[in-house]
Amino acid sequence: MEQLDLLKIISNPHVFTMDNEEAVVIDGVQIPYPVPGVGTNQIIYEFKDAALKLTVTPSVVGDGNLYLNMVVNKDSPNYTTSPPSINKREVRSKLLIKDGTIAVIGGIYDNTQENKTIKVPLLGDIPYLGALFRYNKKVDNKTQLLVFIAPKVLN
Repeated sequence: MEQLDLLKIISNPHVFTMDNEEAVVIDGVQIPYPVPGVGTNQIIYEFKDAALKLTVTPSVVGDGNLYLNMVVNKDSPNYTTSPPSINKREVRSKLLIKDGTIAVIGGIYDNTQENKTIKVPLLGDIPYLGALFRYNKKVDNKTQLLVFIAPKVLN
C-alpha cells in the first residue's frame, strides 16, 4: 500500500521484553518551556516530550496466545503558539491475540479544511479587477492514524 501512495508508515518500532514486563519505545523531540526560577528574573526550562511512544506489557497465556496491555501516543508540537503547545493523540487497548498474527488496535481520524487565497501581489488587492489576479482554493486534509501490532513469542 505504501508503494501505491495509499499510506505512509510513520514508524516501525521493534521492542523485546520479558513476560509481564513493560517495554517502551519513544521517538520524538523535547520542547523547552520557560518557568520562573528561584531568584528574580531567573528563568529555567522544563522539557516536555512530543513523541511517538509505544508502551506495551505482554503476558503469555497458557494456550499460546498473548494478552497485551498497550498505550500508543502520537504527540506533535504545534509551533503556531508561543510557547508551543502539544497536539496529543492516544490509543489505549487491551487485547488477546494469537502469537504471530497482525491486529489493528485502533485509529484516529482527522479532517481539516481551510480556504487559501493565492494572488499576485498588489494586483490581487484591486477591487473588482483584482479577481482576475487571485485564486481561491479549498484544501481538504484527511489523515488517519492506524496502529498495527504483530506480536511474536521468542523461545
